[in-house]
Amino acid sequence: DSSGEFIVTKGNELSEIKNVKEFLDPDETVHIVAKQTRRKPGGALMLAPNAILVTNRRLIITNPSMAGLRRSIQDFPYDKIVGIKLQKGVFSSTIDITTAGMGSQAKPGHFGNRWGKGEDNAIDGIEKNKGDEIVKFVRAKMEEIKNQESSNQKSLNQKSSDNSTSEDPLTLLKKRFVMGEITKEEF
Repeated sequence: DSSGEFIVTKGNELSEIKNVKEFLDPDETVHIVAKQTRRKPGGALMLAPNAILVTNRRLIITNPSMAGLRRSIQDFPYDKIVGIKLQKGVFSSTIDITTAGMGSQAKPGHFGNRWGKGEDNAIDGIEKNKGDEIVKFVRAKMEEIKNQESSNQKSLNQKSSDNSTSEDPLTLLKKRFVMGEITKEEF
């Protein structure tokens, strides 16, 4: 990664990446890995805690079950995340995720799996410093997408404005006829 931020190097974090390796795109980079703690309040009560992987493209949440023998993997592209909130406790943090297009029956962040032992839309028991890093990274990606969409819209508006003011209608029709977009009769 060219930014040099949030590069994963710890062995236990690398093992989480191996668990989802086939799920990653070839040009996807994992920047942050956080596992639910088992030792601090709010952490996982199970043998296999949930993990959050933050990539350059999306947020991935793994939810192991049956003592780690089964694993549910869910991903949330940054352009679908509309909100992320960090709640800091004394020993650990909770991250709340809200995504676009959720039905009225679902709570924000709830997609059929219960990530923490508290609220359905929360991932509990994340180390405080990791929670800060995750929220900072995701918000930066959300802002990047928002700026990109705004820039694309301005570009489209400019092209539309250029086409409507620079050429008269007859010239535009002639170009469309030459390109085969309209028939001779329509011209």
